[in-house]
Amino acid sequence: MTPDQVAAAMAELLELDEVALDDNFFEIGGNSFTALELATLLEQRHGIRPAFADVVRTATPQALADLLQAGPTA
Repeated sequence: MTPDQVAAAMAELLELDEVALDDNFFEIGGNSFTALELATLLEQRHGIRPAFADVVRTATPQALADLLQAGPTA
């Protein structure tokens, strides 16, 4: 999954025109509920479901995509 795909999913959920690769999901309007929705949306579209903790910990499209490309976390 690419950072652009993560950014597009974030923008859709938060009803924004665009999300930059370094935008923090929680600073641009995300919350714990939308973080869970993001994980579900990414799984539906790309077959990879990030853990809730990973969404919270990484928070930006670039960091989340990098983590997901690296493989599963413990």
